[in-house]
Amino acid sequence: MPGAQTAVLYRRSNGQPLSILDDNLIGSGGEGSIYTLDELPDLVAKVYHSPSGTIGAKLALMVDNPPNMPALGGHVSIAWPLDTLHSALPVSAGNTVGFLMHKISSMQPVTSAYNPAARKRNFPHYTYKHLCAVAINIAIVVDAIHDRNYVIGDINESNIMVSADGLVTLIDTDSFQVFDQSDGTIYRSPVGKPEYTSPDLQGHRFDQVDRDVYHDRFGLGVIIYQLLLEGIHPYQGRWTGSGEPPAIEGNIASGYFLYSQNKSVPLVEGPGFMPRHALDASIGNLFGLCFETGHDRRTIRPAPDMWEQTITQAVGSLAACPKNSQHLFFRHSPACPWCERRTMRRGRDPFPDYSGSVLEPLIMRSAVDHSANASATQHQPAPWQPQTPPRTQHQPAPPQPQPTPPQPTPPQPQPAPSQPQPAPLQPQPAPLQHQPAPMAATDTRQTNFRWRVSAI
Repeated sequence: MPGAQTAVLYRRSNGQPLSILDDNLIGSGGEGSIYTLDELPDLVAKVYHSPSGTIGAKLALMVDNPPNMPALGGHVSIAWPLDTLHSALPVSAGNTVGFLMHKISSMQPVTSAYNPAARKRNFPHYTYKHLCAVAINIAIVVDAIHDRNYVIGDINESNIMVSADGLVTLIDTDSFQVFDQSDGTIYRSPVGKPEYTSPDLQGHRFDQVDRDVYHDRFGLGVIIYQLLLEGIHPYQGRWTGSGEPPAIEGNIASGYFLYSQNKSVPLVEGPGFMPRHALDASIGNLFGLCFETGHDRRTIRPAPDMWEQTITQAVGSLAACPKNSQHLFFRHSPACPWCERRTMRRGRDPFPDYSGSVLEPLIMRSAVDHSANASATQHQPAPWQPQTPPRTQHQPAPPQPQPTPPQPTPPQPQPAPSQPQPAPLQPQPAPLQHQPAPMAATDTRQTNFRWRVSAI
């Protein structure tokens, strides 16, 4: 027997009635519930428990102005609203109760990639190259969103899904900050997790500030750091200061980046942390730009395309450990960091031997043109002005000039000191099948942060 009918909702695009059935409920949260649809098996409906007065206008704007989706086959990289759902005919913004989006299946939260125990359960075939591919794909998706003047706002580990071949999908897109260019209205992102929130937003109410891409760049940097350093947070470490250790958000606000070089911080590496030489110096330099230099100079936080290009280039230097072909590491490293980590973890291997079929990581095709022919001023965000009184979501914003903020140039890594020669390496893994677009024009100002591959 068909399930009990909860409601009939209507599509804005064509008035089609859709049955919302109790038996088709697949998930529910504080904001709404997700249902599969008998009439549209490839889509799902999100139905709000208590829709806000502005959600109809915001969703309609998103449906009518989707980003250019990064593509690879039929993969859905952004769970974007495809159509709005209404409680009655004729449809109007005022009777909006939900929206349609693509059904996402066979994917896991990004924690399943960077947490060793979860990775062993969900993606036992993963190597470090897969983690690099996931980081590149996340950067590509964030770049596409920023290219259309959207701000994610609530970047965190729970709204990024990952597949077995390293593809990603961003979900919870209805919480994005949306800007209506026709009248200047900003529909804010009212949610966020403190441990992914930039220092300049710590302590602020998210529903009372307009966010920008520089806030997103901080959260993106945290996610990539966790991916490439086994889930460790950049502001996490063993506390050496006086009193009780602050929460991670307190360290963020104070600028206590674990590997700060120009500021003394009361943190040192904790037990089980990744060896510093496991990370390529060019990637480490971007972390310095994001978390140390970017603490006070927010516009220097690396843009998504900088992560994409830098990590792609670094992947070309990955080599396989002669003891375990699942152990891929950067060639500059004096020893296999994964063998070191296995010893440190008393035999628990972060990338254990795997005898099953291996899915090579895939990279999505970027949808953003960063070539020299692209407009240098297109899609540049206005700087955040924290002293400006907050606007309500339905009040038009006064027109603001759109300056062209500088973009940082990733510093060149310094030559590593001579090290004893490691054991012969096995043949280098095949490079990722991906040619990143050239980066946009960048700031030529230098930073004196340099990632050190060994402790001081």
